[in-house]
Order: sequence, then C-alpha cells, then structure tokens
Amino acid sequence: MRDNIVAWASEHMAALRSACPILPEELSDRHQDVCEPLLAIADLAGGQWPAKARKALVELCTGKAAEDDSLGVRLLADIKAVFIAEKVEAIPSTVLVKVLVEMEDRPWAEIAKGKPLTTNGDVRW
Repeated sequence: MRDNIVAWASEHMAALRSACPILPEELSDRHQDVCEPLLAIADLAGGQWPAKARKALVELCTGKAAEDDSLGVRLLADIKAVFIAEKVEAIPSTVLVKVLVEMEDRPWAEIAKGKPLTTNGDVRW
C-alpha cells in the first residue's frame, strides 16, 4: 500500500503543489490552513472524496470532536502546537517534553502526582 501511495503522490505532486481547493467557510483560518492539503488530495482523487472529506473535516473541526477537552486531547493539541511553533516535522521526545512542561497555562508541569511529564513516565489519564 505504501508503494502505491508513493507512486500516486509522485505522479500528482505538481498538481498537488499548485492546487487551490475550495475551503469550507465553517472552518477557522487555522483549520483551513491545516485542511488545505487534505482537500487538495481529496479533490484530485475525485469521485465521492471531495464531499466526504469536507463533511468529515467540518465535523472534526467544529462538531462534538472539537469540543473534547480531555487531557489526552489537550496533550495532542499542545504537541501539535509545539510542532507548528518550532516549524519542524520531527522533534526529540526530550525536547518536546521540556517545551510542554514549560507551558505555564497547562497541566504538564504537575501532571504526575505533582511532578512534571516525562518522556517515559506512567501517567494515568
């Protein structure tokens, strides 16, 4: 499957780079930025994918899933924010945890019975 995806992406890379998909107005500017590549792929795939992708992304970004404020979801959102802020595609776990723990308005500095999050800690959500 990986080989098929790589072949398809290679064949369509120019079209994907120049794509300007129509973005759902229900999404915030930030969500639109994140969803744009996915919608470009869906549009290029054609068929039912453009409509299905838009519907799913609107639901994910504005529906019940967007309202989930559990610790796990908050941690994933903060990890995503670190990747965006650092402008990286990969980051060592020690660096990631250090940045998370330094977030003043987040629970990561005291998440494990008053102790900070660690790279190998056993935190029960």
